[in-house]
Amino acid sequence: MTRRLLTVAALALAAFGVSAPLAQAAPAPISFGHEQGKFTGTKDTVCNPIIGCTYKLEGTLSTAGAAEDCYQVQWTAGTAWGAVNVPPACGAGEHRVARGFPWPGARPTAFRLCLVSADGTVRSCGTQQAS
Repeated sequence: MTRRLLTVAALALAAFGVSAPLAQAAPAPISFGHEQGKFTGTKDTVCNPIIGCTYKLEGTLSTAGAAEDCYQVQWTAGTAWGAVNVPPACGAGEHRVARGFPWPGARPTAFRLCLVSADGTVRSCGTQQAS
């Protein structure tokens, strides 16, 4: 009985277009770098009445340097920093980076690019970029 009610409710919502995303901001460009690394991409928020909202960051991390030079995009929602790309991107190349941050939960307030060791230990970081 519960399954039937949920199915009917979902069909009714779909008939009125409610199952489509309710709010979707146009993706905004974002770019930041540090030493021989640069992240260029977009950030946006997509909301759906059933699954909620997701803040998304995606783009390309361009790196140069020796194989032991690794870069990591990091995010914060307060005082602690977390990694966006795990493992870090090492050596020269173009690396795809993407991560979603579902709500409710910690929504990023800033991003930065860090030069890290292969195990993710921070060596130095660039300037914060507001989310």
